Amino acid sequence: MKQKNNTILEKMSRLEKDLQILKLKVILNLSKKEKKEFEVYKDKDIISEVRKVRKKLWNGKYSKTI
Repeated sequence: MKQKNNTILEKMSRLEKDLQILKLKVILNLSKKEKKEFEVYKDKDIISEVRKVRKKLWNGKYSKTI
């Protein structure tokens, strides 16, 4: 059971890293004009939402152990 919880957190960490890498690749390939059109969500907003989901997963798994 502990192994399963660790793998979920590892997958979430991997997803965060992959998202950042993908976003960087996309931004580097766009011209300045396209960057302005593309930027719908700010980095802070995306990272904040990912952290919220991660916290919910963590609390959902470990807060019930007591």
